[in-house]
Amino acid sequence: MVKRSFDIGKKTAWKDNILVLNELPLKEALTDINTFYGVEFVLNDSLIGHKEINGAFENQSLTDFIQTLEFIADVKITPLAEKKIFNIPKR
Repeated sequence: MVKRSFDIGKKTAWKDNILVLNELPLKEALTDINTFYGVEFVLNDSLIGHKEINGAFENQSLTDFIQTLEFIADVKITPLAEKKIFNIPKR
């Protein structure tokens, strides 16, 4: 048995429509982002994947989240297909 600290608020925030990302590299955060929004973001640049994302995104539509992500990660996100697949290239 291993004793660890656990923040229940982080794990249950989704039920309150809050996406919590704490100092995660973008490439790791995409798993949570894709699941939360039901889309697929694709990274085209490994350097961008190392940028850390930090924040709680509360009640943000996909469009609002994309605008926020573009600002904080300094990227330009473009749709690739009608099935909500987005490309994240270098700016």
